[in-house]
Amino acid sequence: MTKYRIWQPKNVRTHGFLDWESYQRLVSPTVDPHAYDTVYEGTLPTEDPTTALETLFVQFNLYHPSDFHGYSLSMGDIVWLDDTAYYCDT
Repeated sequence: MTKYRIWQPKNVRTHGFLDWESYQRLVSPTVDPHAYDTVYEGTLPTEDPTTALETLFVQFNLYHPSDFHGYSLSMGDIVWLDDTAYYCDT
């Protein structure tokens, strides 16, 4: 089982983000966790990170859970799988 969390920016203008920028174009090489909200948490039956990321991409772009109140998974969002963060990029 893989635990996951999806983080989405609180306010892209307030925290210095350029709307949905690639990781390479961020002003800072690190991401400020205070600039994000956790918009969803759950578990997946797989332990393979690649499979988990692909599953989450499809789920949070095409088949949103009924209790999900964020927007579709987009560039600039962060997906946590267990203890590893993945920045959604191009």
